[in-house]
Amino acid sequence: MKSIVLIVTVMFIASQVLSLPSVPARSLPPHCPHILCQAVYIPPGCLEYTYLRFNGAICRGCDRNKCQSGY
Repeated sequence: MKSIVLIVTVMFIASQVLSLPSVPARSLPPHCPHILCQAVYIPPGCLEYTYLRFNGAICRGCDRNKCQSGY
């Protein structure tokens, strides 16, 4: 009897774990590529977000320092 309860319990737990939704590390719109950007500090007043279009979706690009020329 104990073994049947154990088997049913394990099967229930396994079914719950297998049905959990996967959560990505960073939420991206569908079809947006993962872009590798330089990890640099940009002061809040100089921060400018960039966006690009990829397969019809508007995707986030690398942040730009608008107080300096370049990125």
